[in-house]
Amino acid sequence: MLLDLPNERLKLIKALKNKYRIYLLSNTNNIHIDAFKKQQGNAKWEDFCNLFDKMYLSHEVGLRKPNAEIFKHILTEQKLKAEEVFFIDDSPQHIEGAKKLGIKTHHLLDNENITTLFPDRVR
Repeated sequence: MLLDLPNERLKLIKALKNKYRIYLLSNTNNIHIDAFKKQQGNAKWEDFCNLFDKMYLSHEVGLRKPNAEIFKHILTEQKLKAEEVFFIDDSPQHIEGAKKLGIKTHHLLDNENITTLFPDRVR
């Protein structure tokens, strides 16, 4: 579930988007999205959505992580090679689902977030 969006993480995603295609894959539903919009506002939701080349939300796609089919769907739709994709997630089972397809992965530990993975990109 999307909770808060610390500014340093949003800035990092913007910086990475200048060099890479960035996608969001989330096991979520309309209740989560509506709660976020109510808490943060529609404008912040739109700003968040615009950080990504595309968002894949499980309730819209009809597939969920860690099912390999959702990863295959994205790879096919975006014409991506699994070995050229880097997937970050905080759930070990989601990481395993991606690894089965040859996707490079990183399991975020409790003391990590995306800014600790790319310290040279954080300003």
